[in-house]
Amino acid sequence: MQLYASAPSPFVRKVRIALIELGIEDRVEIVSTVPLDDPAYRAVNPLGKIPALRRPDGSVLYDSLVIVDWLDQTFGEGRLIPRDAAARNAELHQHALANGVIDAAFNATSELRRPEDLRSDFWLGRWSEAIVAGAAALAAEPPVRFGLGAITAAVAADYVPFRLGQLGLDISGLAAWRESLGARASLEATAPHREFA
Repeated sequence: MQLYASAPSPFVRKVRIALIELGIEDRVEIVSTVPLDDPAYRAVNPLGKIPALRRPDGSVLYDSLVIVDWLDQTFGEGRLIPRDAAARNAELHQHALANGVIDAAFNATSELRRPEDLRSDFWLGRWSEAIVAGAAALAAEPPVRFGLGAITAAVAADYVPFRLGQLGLDISGLAAWRESLGARASLEATAPHREFA
């Protein structure tokens, strides 16, 4: 299998953590990809986004949730996303909340990369509010097991200060929960400041 990836991407990181947690990272070749610099990448993913996973049969999956779900169904027997309907719903609910924090942080990061005179204070404010509110909601009901919800919440907790530290956003509750996870191998190996090994 091949994972088209960029090391700092929080969406890629979710998949890389899942690979480690499922014990299959050695079955996947990381293909370092910068979609904006590679127009041919649209032949892999027509949306031009990462991550994308080429499966053994040559077919390609995109979107981190779809990729992790397939990996977990194929190799994890529901370890990351439970198969029971109620538990699956709860896991996906936590994932959606944490992923929303990541989406808002990603959008704010993109906005801050624009020339200063073209930036939108309105959208930076909206995304900042979403990050703080989402982080508080996650901290109020943190994941109790290390599944997809916890993976995504940990990625969010690390990504916000990594990319948006200068904004001083209060995600202290989520950061404290993240700290409680300690030095988990999958989180350490995929930290956003690390390049691919």
